[in-house]
Amino acid sequence: MNNKCVLHLVGIGPGDWKHLTLRAAELLSEDVKVISPFSGEYHPVLKRLADEGKLTTLFPLYEMEEIPHRQKYDIFSSVAVRAAREYGRLVWAAPGNVFVFDAISRMVVEKCERDGVEVEIVPGLSSIESMYTELKVDPGDNLGMQLLNAYHFAEDTVLSTSTPAIVLQTMWTATAVYCETFRRNYPPGHPVTIVEGAGFAGGGKHTTVPVADLESTLRDMEKSGVNHSLISLYIPRVTPAQQAKPGKVYSRTKHEIVEKELIEGGLLLIPLHELAKAEDVGGALVVLDKPEFIHLWQLLKKGGTIEELTQDLGAKVTGKEQVSHMLLRFFDHGVIDDSVAF
Repeated sequence: MNNKCVLHLVGIGPGDWKHLTLRAAELLSEDVKVISPFSGEYHPVLKRLADEGKLTTLFPLYEMEEIPHRQKYDIFSSVAVRAAREYGRLVWAAPGNVFVFDAISRMVVEKCERDGVEVEIVPGLSSIESMYTELKVDPGDNLGMQLLNAYHFAEDTVLSTSTPAIVLQTMWTATAVYCETFRRNYPPGHPVTIVEGAGFAGGGKHTTVPVADLESTLRDMEKSGVNHSLISLYIPRVTPAQQAKPGKVYSRTKHEIVEKELIEGGLLLIPLHELAKAEDVGGALVVLDKPEFIHLWQLLKKGGTIEELTQDLGAKVTGKEQVSHMLLRFFDHGVIDDSVAF
């Protein structure tokens, strides 16, 4: 038993050895004990370490469903501290990035700090970054990105459909709950991309299905033996055009690309500087900039008719000029203000 000991908490990335950081690869190549709550069956880096005889896996304990997760994590952290003291140095290998969808690493660090074990934290590449690159999506677009843990979904979970989402921890036991959440929040035909093995060598396998077919597709994957820990989901945002219904009025700002769809019977409001990008959308078209939009809102609240509005604003109108029972929404930087009914 060593009085001075160090635990290296290492994020081992989403799967491929080449995605390890230099520090992680250095530590895993040294003659040092490696322990992980997971096994090589689910992670290529752990499989390589197991083949080299370096890995001690605690996965049999992790699989015991009769033991609550919190109790398992407490056992893991106790084992980590004891092993660090016994060997003097220990690598705790955490898939992905430490602390990212990873309650175990947090408990290990807390236990080490209480028991006087020095900790070196070595960040890794998480499957989230792999999803961004494989799907070619930018989390900085469209009001950011929702990062959701499917295991924590409940029957009353409400999602923001105007922001795209990445869903992890898609355990088979929770499939019915999170799929029902998607059906309740998204249109039946809205696409969901299933990514199997994000960050693995050669990239993950992608399958896109409508929300209505997601559960049956996942059930088929479960029956075929696919491991749930390799499954992530990507759900694009529901656009204003998809949300629109006849009799509603919409406005766009310069931060949004003009949609090419127009709901029949409604009005599409396009900023003046975006007009050059707009194609013939049919239906009724009103061209407004933000000050004009505010003026329109004020006139509508006073009970103005469409003819009066278009004459007052000097806007170009094609197609239907009469729209009754309108609902006005203003999209400012993608944020929907309180709706005002007329």
